[in-house]
Amino acid sequence: MDNRASALQKLAESGRLPTFAKVVGSFADGYDLRLDALFEFGLTSLLDGLTSIIEGR
Repeated sequence: MDNRASALQKLAESGRLPTFAKVVGSFADGYDLRLDALFEFGLTSLLDGLTSIIEGR
């Protein structure tokens, strides 16, 4: 991300992607991408959704 920071900033400032701009703005003080935690969150959400479908809720 550090290598692409200027390109991402230009995209955020373009006004075309307001949600993306908000996300990029939240990185102003730096970021800590805990990939294991993100993967676990995504997998848990996916499996919870499948459980509902399988169990017929």
